[in-house]
Amino acid sequence: MKNCLIIGGNGFIGKNLAAYLAGKGFLVTVVDHDIYGQNPLTPGVRYHVGSASDTVKLLELAADADSVVWLVHSTVPATSMIDIESDLSTNITPLIRLVNALSQSRVSKKFLYLSSGGTIYGDVKPGVKIEEHFPKNPISSYGLTKLIAEEYLNFLNRGSLLQMAIFRPSNVYGPHQNFSKPQGILGYAFRAMLENRPLPVYGNGSIVRDYVYVGDIARAIELFLLAPSTGPAPLTVNIGSGIGHSIREVLDEIKNVSGRALEIDWLPARHYDCEYNVLSFARAEQALGWRPTVDLRAGLGLLWKWIRTAQA
Repeated sequence: MKNCLIIGGNGFIGKNLAAYLAGKGFLVTVVDHDIYGQNPLTPGVRYHVGSASDTVKLLELAADADSVVWLVHSTVPATSMIDIESDLSTNITPLIRLVNALSQSRVSKKFLYLSSGGTIYGDVKPGVKIEEHFPKNPISSYGLTKLIAEEYLNFLNRGSLLQMAIFRPSNVYGPHQNFSKPQGILGYAFRAMLENRPLPVYGNGSIVRDYVYVGDIARAIELFLLAPSTGPAPLTVNIGSGIGHSIREVLDEIKNVSGRALEIDWLPARHYDCEYNVLSFARAEQALGWRPTVDLRAGLGLLWKWIRTAQA
């Protein structure tokens, strides 16, 4: 039985990943600072309350694990700009401490870091699917911090027995999204709908994004965890749909699946929002045999079904 430790495993992506891996026969251990904030807890998953900065505890929990997945990040693109220094210290130092300790232990494990394909590349020419070798030009502290983390992981991987992977997802959505602390247009749109108030939208709605369903992310992670070997260097791949949708198109799709139209409060554009971001998943398909299976309309339908069930 595969044994996986998920750090930050009771948040949006973590909760979906824990349930998915447990359903696939993995022995799953979750460590999170709040294991009760996202109820109900997943049956068959072991939970521990702990901080990402408690390296000693994380190493104890990782001792019996075949793989470690790091999902912790304390900010989103907008909040990262409020306190750049804190964004750096809270999101880089704990990660480096753990990976450095795991590397020096000379134990073979898999380690996966969830980076960001939606923020590290910056603006690119519309119509171009972003590949992993494209220049990196983050325009928010969040994206810059993710990129710095990647560079440290590449550095620490030298001579290590760890098999590392860096996944760069596009805009992730799906069940268990936290609407009290939403991230991205989908989270804010459904929160506005649930609270029956206008949705603030920055710009004119032409911003184009790539949206990937959280179940497809979980399956990509599983493929890496089960892969015999991905080589000595970190496997760095985009995880996205390869299809761009403007904000206006997304709002139309939300109306289609929910039957509700949103009132929009149009606001001036923000300087840290990329105009266009669509990822190529060709490398992930080649290395892992992964490709997305849930398109935006189907995924929004699944999300809306979960929302109605959760609100019942």
